[in-house]
Amino acid sequence: MRRRDFIKRIAGAGVVWPPVAAQQADRIRRIGVLMGYASTDPEGQALSAEFTQHLAELGSAEGRNVRIDVR
Repeated sequence: MRRRDFIKRIAGAGVVWPPVAAQQADRIRRIGVLMGYASTDPEGQALSAEFTQHLAELGSAEGRNVRIDVR
């Protein structure tokens, strides 16, 4: 399995489990994301945007109830 495919699968699993919407609304959760891309890489930016979009679909928004740390 290529590293890129592995990262995409891990990111997808992080969106599905644990369900963020079922957690307490008054608590800010912290999500750590390890990316194998530079912050200026268009593909890395697209994956990051897709990740935050999926979180928004689940009812989470950065700054409101989720803090995302990308490395």
